[in-house]
Amino acid sequence: MQVLEGEEEAVNRLYLGITADPRHQDVRLIQYEQIDHRQFDDWAMALAKLPEVPGNYINKLYGGFKPQLFSTRDALIYFNFLRNYLKRAA
Repeated sequence: MQVLEGEEEAVNRLYLGITADPRHQDVRLIQYEQIDHRQFDDWAMALAKLPEVPGNYINKLYGGFKPQLFSTRDALIYFNFLRNYLKRAA
């Protein structure tokens, strides 16, 4: 899962590149909107080990980590949890 933020043209170009890249399969756009300020401006691509808290919530809703099934609301809950968790861990 990825959050793309930035200038509209740059985000659109990046998203089109992702959809055309054969390393990505079943690309799904969960939400597309203009925002006043970035929510994840201090993030970079990373792999992080996380506690089971979001996993338990996700397992109850979807029977496992299946981001392709996430609603917009659940994706935002998940990303906000990650942001807050990683800020505390830093």
